[in-house]
Amino acid sequence: MIAERVSRILRAIGLSFFSLFSLLCTKTDMDTEHSISAVHKMCTKPYPNNWCHDFYRLYGDTVQSYLQIIILPRLRDPIQRGGTALLTEMQCHWSEHKEKSSRLRKVFVYLDRYYTQNARCVLPLEQFAHYHFKIHIYDEVKSAVTSAVIYSINEGRRSGEIIGRDVLSAIVEMYETVGIGMFDFYTADLETPVVESSRQYFSELLQGWVDDGIVSASTFLTNAERARKEELAVITGHLSEASKPRLVQLDDENRVLVRRSFVTYYFGVCKGLPEDAVKVIHAFIE
Repeated sequence: MIAERVSRILRAIGLSFFSLFSLLCTKTDMDTEHSISAVHKMCTKPYPNNWCHDFYRLYGDTVQSYLQIIILPRLRDPIQRGGTALLTEMQCHWSEHKEKSSRLRKVFVYLDRYYTQNARCVLPLEQFAHYHFKIHIYDEVKSAVTSAVIYSINEGRRSGEIIGRDVLSAIVEMYETVGIGMFDFYTADLETPVVESSRQYFSELLQGWVDDGIVSASTFLTNAERARKEELAVITGHLSEASKPRLVQLDDENRVLVRRSFVTYYFGVCKGLPEDAVKVIHAFIE
């Protein structure tokens, strides 16, 4: 937490950890102009009386405490419930995190204007806040949130209804932002599980239709093509524009799967050819 040295100087200038914490917990602004002036004064003094590093730590400690004490406990029950209710809850808390850390950042605005631009291995304040969100919230909820997104996709397939775009946009933004300029977490934690789930679903769907064998070949092909287009629409609605190349690849794979399934259905089910003969036809067509 904050060193005693920092606590003493904060009290001397009328700024405390608890006043900053209160700034995050309430909607009432503290004397922001006085606080900005005090921080600027303490950060422009020459070494060893310069307090940039200490104020930087103070900012991080305040964000961390707010996330651990206020936000994380509120998410325990929604995580257990899962489903689209968790997505709505995460949208709320992600938006709240951005708004609260922005308010706090105003107090330490001088750090972004000078300290974070000149110090080595120091993140800008906005990214520093997102780093704490990643460590203390995101890592705790990512598995449950990804499962909730896949649940929402399944609901979209069943009912044709997709959860609100504002909710999905906030969730996707969260995955993208915690990567701090990179899409690694978005790709690994959201895009890949969603794409793999879609690939498995569509393959099992076509195989189920082949096993049933109750419609004509033309109806099978029509249904398969419609299902492919609907699946692409549902998945696209749950991912960001950054996923477009991968979704194009997935749709191309599904086109091939439709063609192969149709050949199996037509020659194996409708014409009654043995499996070995159907395999020969597949090899010839491909």
